[in-house]
Amino acid sequence: MRPPIEFLKYEGLNDTDILQEYFVPAAHFSAFMDELRRELLHNDVNLLSVTLRYLLKNDESILSYATDDMIAIVLYVNIEINDASIKHAGNWTRKLVNMAIDHKGTYYLTYQRYPTLEQFQTAYPDWYVFNRIKCEYDPNLVLRSKFYDAYLYAALNKPVESGKAAARREPCLTNVR
Repeated sequence: MRPPIEFLKYEGLNDTDILQEYFVPAAHFSAFMDELRRELLHNDVNLLSVTLRYLLKNDESILSYATDDMIAIVLYVNIEINDASIKHAGNWTRKLVNMAIDHKGTYYLTYQRYPTLEQFQTAYPDWYVFNRIKCEYDPNLVLRSKFYDAYLYAALNKPVESGKAAARREPCLTNVR
């Protein structure tokens, strides 16, 4: 189903291209972009492109990234494939996630697992509702992923004690391995 876009076809052995997506309310867009620009320049990020799109508020999804009418900022970035570069990308990514949160925004969940558990719970405070429903329909964790293990399963076993997410969490599946 991928469209035949040749510039996306890349087979580098020493580097790779990644996507990241941040969502901020339109009222915060200009300030977020100013901070984003400074952070990307400060970290010498090899930014290949930025795509913007407008999103209407989504109240239907439990883990909605469009908690308001938002502007999506999609970053297409090239990073080297070595421990130092991957660690560096994780560091500046966590800064960008904090910037999005500070601007009442969110980030796209499943591209990389660079954000911390606390960032996930802050950006998606209804994570526990999603987890409760997942536990109801999949009590044996037949359907799981590295994302689930890193954030949702981890939150059940080591919840971050901050914000409304921790106050309303309802553990389940803590004995599943």
